[in-house]
Amino acid sequence: MKTSRFEKGTIVISIDDGDADGFRVYENVLKKYRLSATYNIVTGLVGDADRLTREQLKIMHSDPLIEIAAHGHTHENDDKDVSKSVECLYEWLNIKQDAIGFASPGSKMQNAFIEENAERLRSMKLLYVRTGRNSNPNPQQLAFCDRLIAQGASDFLYKNAPQLIYSFDGLSVNSVVISHQRSVADMKSLVELAAAERACVVFTFHRFRKPGEEIYEGRLCYDYDSFAEFAAYLSQMRDAGKIDVLTNEQAYLLGRTQG
Repeated sequence: MKTSRFEKGTIVISIDDGDADGFRVYENVLKKYRLSATYNIVTGLVGDADRLTREQLKIMHSDPLIEIAAHGHTHENDDKDVSKSVECLYEWLNIKQDAIGFASPGSKMQNAFIEENAERLRSMKLLYVRTGRNSNPNPQQLAFCDRLIAQGASDFLYKNAPQLIYSFDGLSVNSVVISHQRSVADMKSLVELAAAERACVVFTFHRFRKPGEEIYEGRLCYDYDSFAEFAAYLSQMRDAGKIDVLTNEQAYLLGRTQG
């Protein structure tokens, strides 16, 4: 197992599905604070009502701060669906690199499956597979969680500590899925832990709304202004030299080279 620590804490903003509000966040928040992010796109929905358009994807893809990754063509994980989503992105965005990232819809692909099928997944032009919660924390991660419990850490902190990426084996990248009720203070505590440990944490969001907007109360719909507050905090931490904010691809490649 390759165990990695970064030169400083590393944070990834990962945004799933491809809702139209992702472009509002890009234009008004990410660009404002010069923050990197990875957008994971369900290609079969691109151009539908309330979804990102191809032109918006091209605009974001042209920005060095933004990574566009696949998320299935119809939000599935079978080979045909994954390959179709990758094929669409290569065609629409004129991608030149040999492989791109893939975020597993519903996190159905878990670490053990990904590693057992690594050769086949790589043949599908996948650079990495981002999942949700790490279902198989390594001994180092479990020991770290035990220390956090002993120190009286919050429930959110020690439950998500295994998502701090200490190991980069094969294609797997784990993330922390942020739900509607999650506070900015909780997320800040995980960022501070990543900074202290020189570790990496991937925060996965889905959609962003303001009070009164459609599906604002949805479980995976995060408050727009709270996200803007979190983004401002990340930019301050970055500018103070305490963390880096990278795309999923950048963090994955960096983690595989640093020991």
